[in-house]
Amino acid sequence: MVYVRQLVWPLGLSVFYPHPRHSLSVAPVSMAALLLLAISAAALMNRRKHPLFFDWLVLVLGMLVPVSGIVQVGAQAHADRYTYLPQIGLYVLLTWFVADAVSSWRHRRVLLSTAMASSIVILTWSSWKQTSYWHDGRTLWTHALAVNPWNEVAHNGLCNLALGRNQFEEALSHAQKALEIRPESADAHNNLGLALVGKGQKAEARIEFQKGIETSPTRPRVHYNLATLLLDSGETDEAITEFQKELQLQPELVEAHNNLGIALEQKGALDDAFAHFQKASELDPRRPKIHQNLAAIPL
Repeated sequence: MVYVRQLVWPLGLSVFYPHPRHSLSVAPVSMAALLLLAISAAALMNRRKHPLFFDWLVLVLGMLVPVSGIVQVGAQAHADRYTYLPQIGLYVLLTWFVADAVSSWRHRRVLLSTAMASSIVILTWSSWKQTSYWHDGRTLWTHALAVNPWNEVAHNGLCNLALGRNQFEEALSHAQKALEIRPESADAHNNLGLALVGKGQKAEARIEFQKGIETSPTRPRVHYNLATLLLDSGETDEAITEFQKELQLQPELVEAHNNLGIALEQKGALDDAFAHFQKASELDPRRPKIHQNLAAIPL
């Protein structure tokens, strides 16, 4: 029903709509189901006059079923991109309805032409306004929060942008807000850990990385971030273990091969260190530091 609402009232659009998870009550779900049944029944009853039932059942419901959430695809509740094809069927239905409704009007040509021109102007302005939100990442995620303040993904997006600019206080704030919304978010724990590292709070960062791993052991980069922190703290054995776990998830992560080589070199495992430096140089031959590490191995 959200997709149908967006057809007639395309406002409040966002790059990401958070999934409600288990917060939906029985009442709105039941009302939506009854409304869908009522529309389907009306289309079936009028199938002789217009092929509405086929249009509604196949072009609309049939195309929406794969992305309706019955089988969850991705982390979003719904997505605007999923409406591009199903809405064609809705537009056909709307066109037939309007044509029938005004068939007996005297000045229907003038009225319909005016309505068409007005719709084009309004939709063009709305499209221009919507595309302006995609100017840059900060504008995009800020708009997503304006649409829905309980958007954990938007907070993580803004956190990543702040980390890229070394604005650790802002990154910390967004990561904490993301965790308030979704305490089990591995991304938010990882981002909070990175923000704490930037602020020099390594002990607290280690806890957040570990929480991220507990929440999602297969989440890329968390093992790497924890391993890098452990290596900087002199806990070489633990760092080696975490780098190896990261490489099981991302076998071609250049930074993990390079840093694992550094850790192995510190432990005296020079052959293994050389192998990882060599692998890193093969994956990214344009990084001078890797070649430097490779050349410095005393074989």
